[in-house]
Amino acid sequence: RLTQSLKLVVCVLPLSALIGVIIGCFLAVQPVSSARYRWTQRALTLLASTPLFWLSSIVLLALAIWFRALPLEGGIGGPLISLLLPTAALWARLSERELRLYLPQSSVLGAQARGLSWPRAVVLHGFLPVAGPLMAFFGNQFGIWIGGIFVVETLFGWRGLGSLLIESVSRRDYPVLENGLFLISALSVLANSAGSFAQSRWNRRSFSTQGGQA
Repeated sequence: RLTQSLKLVVCVLPLSALIGVIIGCFLAVQPVSSARYRWTQRALTLLASTPLFWLSSIVLLALAIWFRALPLEGGIGGPLISLLLPTAALWARLSERELRLYLPQSSVLGAQARGLSWPRAVVLHGFLPVAGPLMAFFGNQFGIWIGGIFVVETLFGWRGLGSLLIESVSRRDYPVLENGLFLISALSVLANSAGSFAQSRWNRRSFSTQGGQA
């Protein structure tokens, strides 16, 4: 059951990070007063603030019952979409905030003047220097996701660790419940530590690179 939950995490975290960073880079170079920026921010805020149980119910109703694009139980599509939407929205908001703070003092315009395309200049000279906080956020997401995984796995019938613990509560299977909670806590601590370590290493490398270029 743990491998099923890890499969869900491994699928959603990279996809949400990729989609969110792309949207964040797009928003960071948009004027704040533009209608495109305002409507995109409203959509991201709505996705990020919607309760996961309600969002998962809408995904289940729309894609599994109305359009019959997903199975009612056992498929990875429903849990994947339900976790992907709010997580990608959080990634997009964080990426846009970090980039908008850093871009005025970055060398993006100079890189573009030397011949780099605008998207490549934003990624290389705007996004990469601020990737440290995003790495810490990547590690923190595992712990935040635990409650979400419980809800999504139970709602979509995904036989992972979250649904196992819910079943253990109803059966009063305390050994399984204790071991599962201990395992989840250990994995959360390891993920947070890995994110903080990656952030410190990345920041040290970025500062040394900037110092060498200076």
